[in-house]
Amino acid sequence: MVRSLSVLFVVSDAVRRAETADAIDGRPDLSADVSSPDAVSSSPTVDCLVADAAFVRDCRHADLSVPVVVWSADPPSEIPVDGTAGYVRYDPDDPDIDRVVDQATWATRSESNMERIEALHASAADLVACRTEQELFDRTIEAAERILDFDICGIDKVEDGYLIPRSVSTGMADEGFNRLSVEEGIAGRTHRTGESVLVDDVRNDDDAELASDRYRSILSVPVGDAALFQAAATEIGAFDERDRELAELLLSHVAETRKRILAEEALLGREAELVTERDRFAALFENVPDSVVSYEIEDGAPVVADINGQFEETFGYDAAEIVGENLDDYVVPDGRVEAAEEINQSVVAGERFQTTVRRKTADGVRDFLLHVAPLEVGERSQQGYSVYTDITDQKRRERELERQNERLDEFASIVSHDLRNPLNVASGFLDLARESGDGEHFDQVAAAHDRMGRMIDELLSLARQGDIVGEMGPVELRVVATEAWASVDTDECTLLVETERVVDADEDRLGDLLRNLFRNAIEHGSTSDQSDTDETRDRGSDTARVRVGDFEGGFFVADNGPGIPEDERSLVFESGYTTHENGTGYGLSIVEQISEAHGWTVDVVESESGGARFEFSVGE
Repeated sequence: MVRSLSVLFVVSDAVRRAETADAIDGRPDLSADVSSPDAVSSSPTVDCLVADAAFVRDCRHADLSVPVVVWSADPPSEIPVDGTAGYVRYDPDDPDIDRVVDQATWATRSESNMERIEALHASAADLVACRTEQELFDRTIEAAERILDFDICGIDKVEDGYLIPRSVSTGMADEGFNRLSVEEGIAGRTHRTGESVLVDDVRNDDDAELASDRYRSILSVPVGDAALFQAAATEIGAFDERDRELAELLLSHVAETRKRILAEEALLGREAELVTERDRFAALFENVPDSVVSYEIEDGAPVVADINGQFEETFGYDAAEIVGENLDDYVVPDGRVEAAEEINQSVVAGERFQTTVRRKTADGVRDFLLHVAPLEVGERSQQGYSVYTDITDQKRRERELERQNERLDEFASIVSHDLRNPLNVASGFLDLARESGDGEHFDQVAAAHDRMGRMIDELLSLARQGDIVGEMGPVELRVVATEAWASVDTDECTLLVETERVVDADEDRLGDLLRNLFRNAIEHGSTSDQSDTDETRDRGSDTARVRVGDFEGGFFVADNGPGIPEDERSLVFESGYTTHENGTGYGLSIVEQISEAHGWTVDVVESESGGARFEFSVGE
């Protein structure tokens, strides 16, 4: 801030010293004295020294620590002015002290400004080292006090429409530095315009916001767009343009440093948030009960970036084995490649979706609800997550419910139609028997009742398929086949068992399967004049023979009957399908259901003798 200038006039001539003393007495605002050259020390305690030519010629000014202004009647060309701060022509008739004081003031300020500018630049390194906004504000106030001689100053920050004090000098009075609306006062004007404001006397300023009469001068400088600096003084005109320029220089460093600090804090905050989010997601990724794959799309295919522990357990691959590989190559079953490619197209398109899929796992092919979540929804996404929720049991229950519903429909059809037919036949022959008394009609009634009985037995067998297989275990096929044959009315037919295979099965259900096959072979009988092969040896021309054997991967039941035409083989397992006059059409349907319940597949081909051969692929 501006303070009174202290000047020492050094005059060799006594008369001139007296004249000078009289002249400075008329300047009460000037702190000045007059002395002879011999009385001047090398470090005078003044701001500036005004000397005559004799003092300068003797080079007495060379070792002084203050600026020297030459005040002489001699022209500058006759005076060695090197090292001086200025020159003023002395006129004995008009000493013109004002011009001398102005020159001294300029010289003092010029030298002081250079020193302060150097000090401000040096303080910039100190400011740049600040790590927080508050530390920056505190060091700025220290620099303003130390370098700019601002005894009363502070920094406000704009928050929610108010200027809030954030750092103040030790000389700032509490009542002079309070919270203020950005729409009020000199501070508000500074913030709104973004320009510095210099006020010599706040009592003459319409925006004066100070409630106390203590302060008269104000220097207000913006610090970027969200803070401002203010210096105050109790005297009028305490600040000038040089103070404004130096303050703006200091605060330009502050504004740049503040932007850097806020950017770093924002970056550190975002990094901290990302670390927190990453840790939270990593915990979720690892502990979610579903199988999760992080993928990256490469050439239209999902490449594994990471998997969680549940995926490793469910699918049987560890991260080291599958990361970096095409996921589809490991988990998509044969026959479902095209469906997987359609899913990949939706993934690449950035679609978030759910669908049901079948995938290969460590325990075989299972059903999953697949949820795909790309990182960028609505545009071509190259990264994302696939979540597999195992719904195998649910799908199995759904399929079983569908089968049960189908069986209910079948039962309704059988009761309403198939059972009604033999019942009508029996009723008709019973009426004939009563009318005619012919016993042969009773044989027809008995035959119809027998057919209905067999149909009811097979319907009960079908009904049991709601819980088709129970406890599974190793079963000797030879033993079960022999026991099943013994429980069937075989007439003159024979059984040939040529296998020692042991299968993993429910023994009771496997017995049902074989009994139905045996009845089917016996019902359809045999044809005569067939070649004598392994399947027909030891038979009479019209005697049915049934052979049970095995092949690689399964077992078969073959007969020497008329066989099944190729175009009808896909129909024989349908409920109610039969080509025999007294057949029920449900035996082979039972066979297929028991086979599927064990996880086997059944195919119908021609036997070596031309009959029917039922092949069951059971695996190893």
